[in-house]
Amino acid sequence: MSGGAGSNLPEARRPSESAASAQPKNAFGTAATFSDGLNHCTGRLRSGGCGEIKTPPPVLAAPNPFQTACCKSVIIAPVLQPIPQHDTMSATIRPESRAAIRRIRENGIYILPNSFTIAALFSAFFAITQAMHGHYENAAIAVFISMLLDGMDGRVARWTNSQSAFGEQLDSLADMVSFGVAPALIVYKWQLLHFGRLGYTAAFIYCACAALRLALFNTLIGSGKGDKRWFVGVPSPTAAALIVGLIWVNHSVENFVGVKWWALVITLFAGLSMVVQLPFWSFKEINVRRKVPFVALVIVMLVLLALALSPALALFLLALGYSLSGYLHYGWRQWRKRRRRTA
Repeated sequence: MSGGAGSNLPEARRPSESAASAQPKNAFGTAATFSDGLNHCTGRLRSGGCGEIKTPPPVLAAPNPFQTACCKSVIIAPVLQPIPQHDTMSATIRPESRAAIRRIRENGIYILPNSFTIAALFSAFFAITQAMHGHYENAAIAVFISMLLDGMDGRVARWTNSQSAFGEQLDSLADMVSFGVAPALIVYKWQLLHFGRLGYTAAFIYCACAALRLALFNTLIGSGKGDKRWFVGVPSPTAAALIVGLIWVNHSVENFVGVKWWALVITLFAGLSMVVQLPFWSFKEINVRRKVPFVALVIVMLVLLALALSPALALFLLALGYSLSGYLHYGWRQWRKRRRRTA
């Protein structure tokens, strides 16, 4: 302000002005607060000391420790880091857990075909327990049920595309119990015990031949050298059908004269036929989708009729006829070779 304007100021200052003068001044000599500066100018206007109204200089606040030398405020705020995006499964599952899950999946089994195999094994076990209690007819029927279930597990595995190495091994072990151990124990408890040492020797021969037959079959299948059209030796289910079929026929149709000798001969014949190196037709060439002659339908009808009239006798005769077919086929081939030589 000019000097004339300063002479018009009253002698006594207002309380607000004295209070404002007591406030700390900034670098420009103005009041520390905007309200004090405004009151100072208003008092001068009332007293008539202001010739002209001038805009007061900008009011500067008290020094801020967060200000720089150029009077620019620096905003200090926490720096927010982006939240890392992690896969939920990767964060929760450890590497060792992943390896364990992978091993569980690799060692998993198919339940449907293996269920048929376990059912066949249970049927064989039930047959053994029935023979221990003297119910030989029930034991023979249980072995035939085991044959039916054994024939279904492989087909179910192929139809559902659930074949596995585990299933093959389980099926082989179940066959050993169903068609090796069970028939041998049943026939020994039934008639062979009357022969003493000869009786359990014949039963063991049958059991050992069944094990050899299954081992040979697994070896030929694994090496791929076997011909799928032919079996080498009588299959173990057919050999078992010979023994338990004889038991079933003897209890349901007619009691044989000298049945213990029949049991001894059939047991040795069935056991040795499993390891004989002769081909037996496997029936794997039959395709149900192909057309067949009309006579085939007649044969199927006659077989079903025989099974309905006398299932025990029909099954025994079918097993006996198939077991003799390999020997008949071998004899026919030898006869043809001799005829060619003589011709």
